[in-house]
Amino acid sequence: MIIDEKELYHYLKIAKKAALLSGNFLRKNYKKIYKIEEKGIRDVVTEIDKKSEKLVKDYFQKHTPEVNFFGEEFGGKIHNLTWVVDPLDGTKNYIHKIPYFGVSIALCLDLIPIVGVVYFPLINKLYWAASDSGAFLKINNKVLKLHVSKIDNISQSFLATGFPHSKSHLVSNYIVELESILKNVSAVRRLGSAAYDLCSVAEGTFDAFWEYGLESWDMAAGALIAKEAGAYLCTASGKDWNVKSDSIFVSNQAISKQLLDIINSAHS
Repeated sequence: MIIDEKELYHYLKIAKKAALLSGNFLRKNYKKIYKIEEKGIRDVVTEIDKKSEKLVKDYFQKHTPEVNFFGEEFGGKIHNLTWVVDPLDGTKNYIHKIPYFGVSIALCLDLIPIVGVVYFPLINKLYWAASDSGAFLKINNKVLKLHVSKIDNISQSFLATGFPHSKSHLVSNYIVELESILKNVSAVRRLGSAAYDLCSVAEGTFDAFWEYGLESWDMAAGALIAKEAGAYLCTASGKDWNVKSDSIFVSNQAISKQLLDIINSAHS
């Protein structure tokens, strides 16, 4: 399947509207009382996650019935052209009133994102990208073209990461890598939203990000936004990345090789 430029921007426009629709719903319900359920090991879901995803799914079924849908709460299948949706990335942040949460929407052609939109409603940041078209941020009614940082000294680099807290079998190897990284970089932060971390690399706030055990909906949109902003994108082992990969690594080009060497030499 080939998607031409006109179609790509048509889908990007629809994705932006869906992200704003969902994000406004998240903001409206931010401090209200809602039901919280456990859905896995150390993993939770709220009724807000489910209602947010239903809003997006219904919108897409109305405006793009030809596109498949795959969401965190209601599932689906990634095949041919598919919307891949996280209706509330950073659920625990949302529950605990930490403002780093949002909606993440990607359009994937098989396992590769070609459109990505992420909206963080409380901080009012809307990020987007389309294949080979650059990455952008709208904030305070201004649109900014995004570029990754230019830091080339690894000892000055500022990284983000995420903990594989719900996948215990990944923790030990990750901790070994984290220790090696901490000995070589300026600082590492963990903010609880992979989409936020990826967009922050695109914006140049973080110089790199890596994490294990993420799902397709966690990574798809943010990965494209980071890549279109100039980031080096691969798995944590340095292999080609797609939305089904078991890890993700993004970095500015200048320090990517050094960081990957540190991560992978940590196990030798």
